[in-house]
Amino acid sequence: FRRYISSNGKAVAMTLLGILVQESEIVLDANLYDNRWLPEGLPLSDPRKESITFHQILKHTSGICPESEHEAGRDEWTDYAAWITGHDNAWPQTASLYFDPDAGQGYSSVGFGHLSLVFRNLTGLNRRIPLAAPPGTDQILLQGRQRTFQRGQHPPSSETVRCGSV
Repeated sequence: FRRYISSNGKAVAMTLLGILVQESEIVLDANLYDNRWLPEGLPLSDPRKESITFHQILKHTSGICPESEHEAGRDEWTDYAAWITGHDNAWPQTASLYFDPDAGQGYSSVGFGHLSLVFRNLTGLNRRIPLAAPPGTDQILLQGRQRTFQRGQHPPSSETVRCGSV
């Protein structure tokens, strides 16, 4: 997910995780930070990350950087994997957990970003290869609180559904 597409990316990530659960050794209660599918995350930037599971990512209970803590700098990183896993010194807010896994809840796109890395690592597909390229998606800017769109700047809902069902 090179471009921020708001919560639409979560639908794609959940679809990809479903494929991985069916076709690999991943189970929802498996540890996310495992050298078999997330070597970029090691060494851990916070020892508590060792116990994060895929299920906690889906429930937003992993403790990984919540939305409110990275909103301003979204898409300004230079190394996606380092930013997501907490190894980018320019973005210390993704290094430490905000709470112990399962001890709270925080809506986290960064948490879901881990799933794109896992999918890339297990399938060999580079994250920059689009799953689908509906017309106009290069113009999507759903960031910020004000969501004003002009005709042609965002795909119709049918195209969003097509992205999520690939």
